[in-house]
Amino acid sequence: MSDKKKERIDIHEYLAQFDDIPGTRVFTAQRARKGYNLNQFAMSLMKEENRERFLADEKAYLDVVGDYGFTKEERPDGSITTDQLCKGELPTADS
Repeated sequence: MSDKKKERIDIHEYLAQFDDIPGTRVFTAQRARKGYNLNQFAMSLMKEENRERFLADEKAYLDVVGDYGFTKEERPDGSITTDQLCKGELPTADS
């Protein structure tokens, strides 16, 4: 066995080098945490009854601050259509 120790790298510094690749998003724990609420909301739409509730009254369904921990800033801004949301066609930070 070698006596050489592997040099430790800062994972955040290492991953930062990939942030400037156009169209590429490296999935990190930080991004997972940031997107958790939106993912939980999207997952709720897998159930037919939730899709029906959403389609029946978008505003009421989006008032899920307590259920999903959304802040007002994290809620969709109104430019996303119901059809886009149900199909998973959400705008990205680049669009």
